[in-house]
Amino acid sequence: MDSWGVTTLVSGTKAITIAGLTASDRAFPGFVSQGGTSTTVFQYAMVCTTNTLTISAVTVAGATVVTDTSTINYVIFRPTP
Repeated sequence: MDSWGVTTLVSGTKAITIAGLTASDRAFPGFVSQGGTSTTVFQYAMVCTTNTLTISAVTVAGATVVTDTSTINYVIFRPTP
């Protein structure tokens, strides 16, 4: 399952439905453009679960930056055994 796309965060987060995604897949962000009044130093948490990729703008302390409405590219790779 290799996949890619672009999305815009809403209140610092975005859940994207991707059929076939699993928790063992790996997602990586690519910054496109800043939005909102974010003070994020371009830190994004990418969490893969069954059929859902969740992207969140986060602070160093791990809190979601709810004012971030940035546009983010993402790429997903499935590790081979």
